[in-house]
Amino acid sequence: NASYSLFEEETKRAYTERGSGGSSHLRLSSSLRIRQEENAALKKDVAVLQDTVGDLRKEIEELRKEQQQAAEEEERRRLELEKEDAERREQEQQRQAVAERNEKEQLEQERIAEEEARGQRE
Repeated sequence: NASYSLFEEETKRAYTERGSGGSSHLRLSSSLRIRQEENAALKKDVAVLQDTVGDLRKEIEELRKEQQQAAEEEERRRLELEKEDAERREQEQQRQAVAERNEKEQLEQERIAEEEARGQRE
């Protein structure tokens, strides 16, 4: 750490300038300064972590919105498919009803034709 090395050099120079009499005070001052630097570094780390947490919360919220939109779109599509399926079933039922009616009419016409043919033979 460059700032710590610079601090060490300043401490050594101050110690040499003061002589051995101020060594106890110098050690306490040095220890205090080191703790202050550590605290400042920790505060920066905390700030970075808080920013990261904020970013992650935003990302989670965006993902939740996307998931909600996807679920809504899936539900719309499911309902649309159900509607299309119901329409197809109804059309098929109508087609079968028409086919049955046509078949009955054809059988009735054939029966009438047979009766007429029988009546002419008799």
